[in-house]
Amino acid sequence: MKKTIHIAFLAALLIPLLAHASGKITITYSNGSSETFLLKHSPSLIQNMSITTVNTSPSFALGNVWNVREQCGADVWTAIWTRRPGTEIFDAEWKSSTRAGAIDEIHFRGLSGGKVTLYREGNKGTYTGFLSANNRGISSGTATWYQPNCTWSATIH
Repeated sequence: MKKTIHIAFLAALLIPLLAHASGKITITYSNGSSETFLLKHSPSLIQNMSITTVNTSPSFALGNVWNVREQCGADVWTAIWTRRPGTEIFDAEWKSSTRAGAIDEIHFRGLSGGKVTLYREGNKGTYTGFLSANNRGISSGTATWYQPNCTWSATIH
């Protein structure tokens, strides 16, 4: 997923800076996230200048705590995944109203095109889900051990 930012009114101000520009520009925000842009230069820069982002989720932060909800039919599990400082590993604890609780270790594997992948150590399974529009949650999640129609979601803090 790419997003394009069209700049019309500011183009005249940017021409001296971008007259011969090409390549990439990286902007780092105050929250520590960054975004890389590809510059496209054309003779009609004043009329039509665009910048296309390379990083599709510039403000995604792994957070420290994930509040997770897993559901399969009437069976609902709630969990708290707490991140180990300085790592991409979470200590997870699940509770269910119908079964005994569980604990396990979750490893963040990556984010690509808005799709989040995590690995659950105990059952050697993989969670996948999609980053929410505000980058602070996961929706439409599934896991390799899930039965059809089972889902998970999370809020990231």
